Amino acid sequence: MTLTVLGIESSCDDTAAAVLRGRTILSSVVWGQADLHAGFGGVVPEIAARAHAERLDLCIEAALAQAGLRLADLDGIAVTAGPGLIGGVLSGVMTAKALAAATGLPMVGVNHLAGHALTPRLTDDLTFPYLLLLVSGGHCQFLVVHGDDRFERLGGTIDDAPGEAFDKTAKLLGLPQPGGPEVERAATDGDERRFAMPRPLLDRPGCDMSFSGLKTALLRARDAQVAAHGGLRVQDRADLCAAFQAAVRDILAEKTRRALMAYLALAPAAPACAVAGGVAANGAIRAALAGVCAQAGVGFVAPPLALCTDNAAMIAFAGMARLAAGRTDGPDLAARPRWPLDAGAAPMLGVMTSSRPSTAMGLASAASIWRATRAAGSALSMAGSSSANSSPPSRAKKQPSPLRLPINPGCPREQACSRSATAASRASPAPWPSVSLTWRKRSRFTCTSARCGGWCWPCCCCARASPSAAPSCSMNTRRLGRPVSGSSLASRSW
Repeated sequence: MTLTVLGIESSCDDTAAAVLRGRTILSSVVWGQADLHAGFGGVVPEIAARAHAERLDLCIEAALAQAGLRLADLDGIAVTAGPGLIGGVLSGVMTAKALAAATGLPMVGVNHLAGHALTPRLTDDLTFPYLLLLVSGGHCQFLVVHGDDRFERLGGTIDDAPGEAFDKTAKLLGLPQPGGPEVERAATDGDERRFAMPRPLLDRPGCDMSFSGLKTALLRARDAQVAAHGGLRVQDRADLCAAFQAAVRDILAEKTRRALMAYLALAPAAPACAVAGGVAANGAIRAALAGVCAQAGVGFVAPPLALCTDNAAMIAFAGMARLAAGRTDGPDLAARPRWPLDAGAAPMLGVMTSSRPSTAMGLASAASIWRATRAAGSALSMAGSSSANSSPPSRAKKQPSPLRLPINPGCPREQACSRSATAASRASPAPWPSVSLTWRKRSRFTCTSARCGGWCWPCCCCARASPSAAPSCSMNTRRLGRPVSGSSLASRSW
């Protein structure tokens, strides 16, 4: 029997609904929120959750209309129950519960990662087992997909995901969000060999990856160009994007080569390697992975670009197998911010461990630590009561330390202001730091330059040139979310 399933996806900043009949996508509607988050340089969870709550019913209505169906024509509802931004996941789960209660349709909660992992079966009908590289904004891991609900992780990132690194790179270089397509577009005009970028963990065995140090290397390379030229030139930005993208490409290609060796040791009947997730839409990364698979004699599968990013069709397909087996969820279905696919694998918490202690050992260790801490606390209390006349040691008041930040490469007025400041400092012996901030309590920034009339970051030039011009500068409103008057710039709290 061919099932017709409604899929609902709201784990990040895309509100999506789709109707699937078997492997046929009858409709797929995805409404992005890029315009809502553009002024913040990234996704704001609260804004995303509110947008999902406002749009989900309209998105579902549009998907049903596109498929030419009614709710009564459906056989079930599949909804993303995690992992993801908890506010968005909760919006989708509550919507699915309401529809299930009103229509009597069965409902299943789907792991968002399982939706990506099973997408190659939706598009190319791959046979189990196959190797999958799941690479997105929040995840990066190698999985051997043995079945609809059985996944074996071979390795993954120990810190940041490539998609998050792409977004942070775009933000550092003054490119709009989402950063992945913008970095790829800028990299087409760049020289990837100009800047030397690290390839972390390539000198270690296994399939684990790291991208945090790569972001730091790009930040330092950018700062060096800003200091040398008084700003970031267009070609500098293109070369940095190309170098960063090449580093990510090389890391993923080499780790895929190692994962293929472990996968082929299982002697699969029809070996295949697939890639899924938002970063799978990057052309350079796709080409590199295809080359690695061709060398190993393994088939390579990359879903269409529309099915690489977040969508509800993959959620409907992942939930279809559970519906067919009768594994449904009730009104107690919970939204989960974390939900690993391979629950038996060691958690990737930023450290590389060769083995994980058992639960009993972990509980015993925790209990012993708790007893030792309690005994130490009791001993300190007794010592304090026996020496009542002794006064506690005085603590020196911590002085605020200056925080120097680079010129914002995305604001030409900021760069011009920096050049003027440099010229003035050369002509006069009095120091005029272009950017010098002091960290205050409660995240308050105060400019330490005597000649600066307001904020130094992200765009101090507006306040320096004319405090009344500050509200017209979009850079000043990027983090604050609203115009800021020039007279209140120096004392504004974040």
